[in-house]
Amino acid sequence: MRSALALAAALALAGSVSTYPTHPGVCTLDLATVASIGPMGPLNPLLGYVLKADATTYTPGGPPVTVTLSGGGGLHNGLLLFAADSGGHWAAFNTTYFATMDAYCASYGSGATLGHINPLVKSDTSFTWTPPATDSGSLAFYGIVVVQKISGWSFQGVSSTALTAAVSASSPSTIQFTTISALPAAIQPSKYYKRLQAFHAVGSQLYSRSSRAPRPPALPCKDPDI
Repeated sequence: MRSALALAAALALAGSVSTYPTHPGVCTLDLATVASIGPMGPLNPLLGYVLKADATTYTPGGPPVTVTLSGGGGLHNGLLLFAADSGGHWAAFNTTYFATMDAYCASYGSGATLGHINPLVKSDTSFTWTPPATDSGSLAFYGIVVVQKISGWSFQGVSSTALTAAVSASSPSTIQFTTISALPAAIQPSKYYKRLQAFHAVGSQLYSRSSRAPRPPALPCKDPDI
């Protein structure tokens, strides 16, 4: 599993769309390392890109989550996307511009890292992520967006709000019961308890019979002054 701010998987790969036009060059959101190497240009948090997910929860092994990149004029040249701390995998993306970075980031899971494969201007903004089969706890989506403007290259780090794992409807919680063939001697009723039960049963019968017996008529009330 990768931490969002971990060091790059291999610093030798660090670069930009201009230096590595067929892949992002990094596997994590280590903005300081990317900026220090330089080919992506300076870090510019004011480029205006925003990363959002269409859900606040994910179901392990369940339906996919759509991740959308908005802002920045809707165009970009380079992109890195991943979920942390989680595997999962990306699917249904435009293979003309993107691919999973298994050749460079396989240690984080097969299909878990998405990146550009050429420096062309791209307008793709929606990407599909399939959750892992097991609960990965809370996670968020992270990425690096690279653009080329008249002033040169620059990049921005982006991240979504956190998602929490939901309980899968296909795996409801179950309650198991254990059948006891006989009560342990320590909790078996004593002979005194059994006698008390019998006495209570007889008393209940007597009370039931007396309650059904006809009551004598009420005597008239006599005024002592008469």
